[in-house]
Amino acid sequence: MVPLSPWPPTQPNILCAPWAQKMIPRARRRIVRDHDGEVAKTKSMQQSLQIPPTLTLLAAFTECFGGLAVVVGLLTRPAALRLCRVTIVAMTKGHLPHGFFIHWSLQAGKGHGYEMDLAFLAVALAVLVGGAGALSIDRLIAPS
Repeated sequence: MVPLSPWPPTQPNILCAPWAQKMIPRARRRIVRDHDGEVAKTKSMQQSLQIPPTLTLLAAFTECFGGLAVVVGLLTRPAALRLCRVTIVAMTKGHLPHGFFIHWSLQAGKGHGYEMDLAFLAVALAVLVGGAGALSIDRLIAPS
């Protein structure tokens, strides 16, 4: 017979777990660091596409928090509309000149096509038309 674990638990919360004590500093380092020049790459791409820095920041904010809003179902339709706008701009400004397909060879200087952008746009349009689901926060706020 397997012995039961003691109650109350000997570790009062999850942050005291041995794996958490290793993972939290590692995750913090990954979030805070420069990611091997990703900030410089983003700035050079933004300048080459002639997109103002304010709009670049707004697009990043929309992709991060708009996606989160769609997942939890909070302000789903406005978030989906903004995600459609960002996807269309990304497709026309960055991906359209490179053709349709994604380039899996990862050659330097060869950009990806707009294949994935069309898939993201289709999902965002479906959420925009269909709205939030039955288990969303939108449905809790205003039941239909």
